[in-house]
Amino acid sequence: MPISGRYTGLMTAPLAGSQRLELRVDVDRLGPHAAVMNRVSGDVYDVGNGEETYRESWIVEQPKVVPGSDKTRIDGPVKFWKRPDAPATIRLGISPSGKAEVILTLADGTDEIYECDRSGSEFREVTLEVDVCESVAPLRLPEYDVTSHPDHPGGLVRRTMKLSSAFREAGVAVTILTGPPEVKDGKPEFATWSDAELHHALTSHFKGQRSLWPQWSLWGLLAGSNERGDAGVMFDQVDPDRQGFAVFKSPVFAGLPSGHTSAVEQEVAALRMYLFTWVHEMGHAFNMVHSADKLRSRALSWMNNPINFDGGPREFWGKFPFQFDDKELEHIRHGDMAAVIMGG
Repeated sequence: MPISGRYTGLMTAPLAGSQRLELRVDVDRLGPHAAVMNRVSGDVYDVGNGEETYRESWIVEQPKVVPGSDKTRIDGPVKFWKRPDAPATIRLGISPSGKAEVILTLADGTDEIYECDRSGSEFREVTLEVDVCESVAPLRLPEYDVTSHPDHPGGLVRRTMKLSSAFREAGVAVTILTGPPEVKDGKPEFATWSDAELHHALTSHFKGQRSLWPQWSLWGLLAGSNERGDAGVMFDQVDPDRQGFAVFKSPVFAGLPSGHTSAVEQEVAALRMYLFTWVHEMGHAFNMVHSADKLRSRALSWMNNPINFDGGPREFWGKFPFQFDDKELEHIRHGDMAAVIMGG
């Protein structure tokens, strides 16, 4: 049984109950399509008066892992994101029952000890609220058989991928909330949407609290078109930002079949791009930019653009494994929480 996953628990020493640790262990494979980053990371919260306040995050890169019959032991040097010059080390003992003892030794020799219980297989949990404009209702979320188009990597395992499963393979559990009311867009001024209009719709329909931070939640909208003709956009640039994105009924998706499957190549390509656009735009909410903006134009990633791929779109699809690349996976799973979380 894998020990990778998420653990959470309170400090037991030196100040019992004063802090809570959310621990992420990423040293063995959680599923057949999930990559292993060989990292351990944690978010620390101060606890007091019935409230929690985020303190800081840290990461252990390439930890030493020693399996045992009673416990798996993990240790290595700790890097604090906000205090890179503060050396520390960590020792973990994880039992088959899902108990984790964490000893964080600071530079002055102080041991901070936490007792954690396994709380999930994914490293992060996110809530996505999705609404749809009345002009393009009913809502259709993406669903695609990754081997249905002839342009796909050899050896790619056949599976039907949805928005939630794409992020599950990245280590993120996504809860999708849908339902009425539909967003009213029957007036002529909403024939195309501006970013400002989208932001107003977000503030009107997003049930999450924009003033609450940290908050692993965001809002997505299926709309008609936007003023730039994009297939999708992460429009929310207002502090706290990265909480809203939209996907449009672009000409790119004109070939979408009435069902979720098709044997017609044009329709299959539309289904593929529809899934790609949803995952790509939601990826921006985790503070990830386009691959080309990171000078990785040949990245086989959800964050690349097939049209801009160095080699062309057909080569991209022929090699794309329907995953984020390793640098992005490390960011999503183990990056400084303040740099990953929506609104951070």
